[in-house]
Amino acid sequence: MHDKPHIGFIGLGVMGSRMAKTLARAGYALDVFDVDKEKIDALTAAGATAATAPGAVAQKSELIF
Repeated sequence: MHDKPHIGFIGLGVMGSRMAKTLARAGYALDVFDVDKEKIDALTAAGATAATAPGAVAQKSELIF
C-alpha cells in the first residue's frame, strides 16, 4: 500500500488551483480537470496530470476535490 492517495481536482478556480498546486509540489499523484485549458496547463507545469473530462479524474482518484 502507498502512503499518499491519488488525488483529483475538478475545477481549478482560485481555491482549487492553489490547493492542487500545493499538493502537486508535495509529491502527490494528482489529476486535474477544468474547462479552462490555461488553468490545467499551469497545474501540469507543477507536476499534475491533465484529465480530458471530470469522469477521467473520478476513475483514477482515491480522493476528489
